[in-house]
Amino acid sequence: MVKALSASDWHVAQAAAAALGGLADPRAVAPLVAALTATDWHVGQAAAAALGDLADPRAVGPLVDVLASPNWRIRQAAAAALGRIGDPHAIDPLVAALAERDWHVGQAAATALGRIGDPRAIDPLVAALLASDAEVRRAANEALVSIGWAPRSTWELAARSIANDAWSTCVEVGAPAVEPLVTILGAGGAGTRQAAATALGAIGDPRAIDPLVAALADYYAHVREASATALGTIGDPRAIDRLVAALGDGYPEVRQAAATALGRIGVAAVGPLIAVFDDPGSRGEERVWAARSLVAIYQSGRLGPAERLEILRRRREIEHTHYDAQGGAGCTRPSGHADLGVAFDH
Repeated sequence: MVKALSASDWHVAQAAAAALGGLADPRAVAPLVAALTATDWHVGQAAAAALGDLADPRAVGPLVDVLASPNWRIRQAAAAALGRIGDPHAIDPLVAALAERDWHVGQAAATALGRIGDPRAIDPLVAALLASDAEVRRAANEALVSIGWAPRSTWELAARSIANDAWSTCVEVGAPAVEPLVTILGAGGAGTRQAAATALGAIGDPRAIDPLVAALADYYAHVREASATALGTIGDPRAIDRLVAALGDGYPEVRQAAATALGRIGVAAVGPLIAVFDDPGSRGEERVWAARSLVAIYQSGRLGPAERLEILRRRREIEHTHYDAQGGAGCTRPSGHADLGVAFDH
């Protein structure tokens, strides 16, 4: 069977490695260690798994070495095997593997650290609750539970909540959750970034302004939309310029969210919105959404006489902006579009 480990057909060598792992014979350790660096990754992966089955401490060093393998499948199998062996000498290499570029390896490393159960892994695993990949975050949380950890601060409670997708708990935590939410806003998957933006808006802490403004340039429209909505909820004028720019976004949901946000910010947005509306170089959709924001601000009743007058001077143009955007079809009274937020109260 040992001879079959070097068979030219990887199927044969893979089967041999698996069989050796099931024999519980310590004599199999040396040939399996040699097979870790086989030419075909299938064989190296099977050898690592077999060494995990044997759980012989002599395999720890060689398995740590192949955590640097160029093939992620071998790195993943090695991390898992180290967890099954349970030797605390593997703690530091497994902690390093938590930050692996491939989530399969990070997930396996987190699980392995949980199996070993050494308290030295707690802080790195807590940090991994904010890993960019959801699989690593979940594995880190499960590992921490295995070790017997419980959150020692509101920051850690927020981090655990993010790993569990418990966004409402983050909102309940409030200000201490801002830092971990900002971290995941810049690193998580699209759905996670969207949820983080929404939670930051609900908390309303001004420390979230700059990260949310940056997220207005996110590749995914639903992240940009959630960020615009959050900025409107917080209502800080520092976001105005980027929200005005978002009126020209390629997705109508983002444009609408930006317009609504500007309407909520209110009087400080009037000048920039009028500049967009008056600019002959502005695109049609920008003028439409600027008009809607201006009307929303006007109807809020929060304007002074000067700002009200500035908007009223453009009343006819604002109402016709929506009329023209709709093509004017069958519409003889553009101010009748109050349901769409582009008409003034009479």
